[in-house]
Amino acid sequence: MENNLILFSHTDYPEFSFEVDCDGIKDDGHYMGITPIIKGNRMETEFFYYTAPFLYPILDHVSHKIEKISIKNTSIQGTENDGDFLKVMFEGSNYGILSPVGGNDKLFMETAFYFEEGILCITLNGLYYILPSMSDTEVRIVSNEKDILKSIKLNSEAFQEYFDNVTEIEINDGIFGNIEIQTEIERLQLQVHQDKGQKQILSKIFIGF
Repeated sequence: MENNLILFSHTDYPEFSFEVDCDGIKDDGHYMGITPIIKGNRMETEFFYYTAPFLYPILDHVSHKIEKISIKNTSIQGTENDGDFLKVMFEGSNYGILSPVGGNDKLFMETAFYFEEGILCITLNGLYYILPSMSDTEVRIVSNEKDILKSIKLNSEAFQEYFDNVTEIEINDGIFGNIEIQTEIERLQLQVHQDKGQKQILSKIFIGF
């Protein structure tokens, strides 16, 4: 670990490496999470004025506090996905910060990285954000067995939409390339955020008396 970053890679696939950011934005302006680095290209994007990783474990930046991060190598045999896995787990706060889910169980994001026929595969569990870029990005969502297409660009207006019973997501990212996601999501949140905050406000106030 160096400066609250952990780097790992696979000896058979040296063009892939992964960075686990274990702290907040105060030291480097980079949110906590996991950034894949492929052939030197970092899978990260701008989010609320700072840089965010592709896999982001924070649901609410005020009330969701990560308390533990664990990383381990493991090998699984006799299953569909035989071989070596690198697992990363973020844990902290509990479902009580959510409504209407609630409960005292720990919130978590668990990831398992492995390679299959030269393709990087990532298994995800828990609650999390996946943050592609907004550079000419096309998104296809299979919701209730129907295809929904969304086109997102750097100048797209901010929006937040929900899609029920999502089984497949395909992202054709202008920077990150093609990303395919197989999933079982009861309700998917798709959000485009635009940093439109203001650091200085000049005003004149006139009060009649």
